[in-house]
Amino acid sequence: MILGLSLVSTISLLDKTKQPPCSAAVRALESGHTICAHTWSHPQMTTLTNHEIVAQLYWNLRAIKEAAGVTPRCWRPPYGDVDDRVRAIAHQMGMSTIIWDSDSFDWGLPSVANDFAGTYTQATVDGFFESWLKNYQSGKDTHGHVVLEHETSNMTIVTTEKWLPKLKAAFNVKKVHDCAPQLPRPYWEA
Repeated sequence: MILGLSLVSTISLLDKTKQPPCSAAVRALESGHTICAHTWSHPQMTTLTNHEIVAQLYWNLRAIKEAAGVTPRCWRPPYGDVDDRVRAIAHQMGMSTIIWDSDSFDWGLPSVANDFAGTYTQATVDGFFESWLKNYQSGKDTHGHVVLEHETSNMTIVTTEKWLPKLKAAFNVKKVHDCAPQLPRPYWEA
């Protein structure tokens, strides 16, 4: 459940070689979220060799399996950096590639903890959320979206806390697997 809203989502977990995503994976599953892989160290995937791509996906899958007991059948490429070669390797590993069509750009907000001055202001990021709501309410937008949001700093969490209740009131928020029946079940174990 997100923010007490009886809302579940698809969460892509990263390892970054520091520590396994143990508590995040367990909390996500216990709350009803779907977990997807997101690579071991967040590289530009199209710059890697085939062996490096396999390693990035394998070690991330293994960390999630060890932490939560499930092996995801989906992954989200860092930066959306994917081509047919990378997608084919992931497919051979039994994974569907999930790409967003709406970016909140919250990743560009300033972060004191990460010593990042920021690329976008809070007002700019808020503008993306406002435009999604206005387009939907005016009838310009008639289909659903896969939205990219992050939980990487206090600013991204505050942004989610601000906008998620408004998005939930306007949209039927679902996990990716619930709105894309062509995707296989989320985990190899289920």
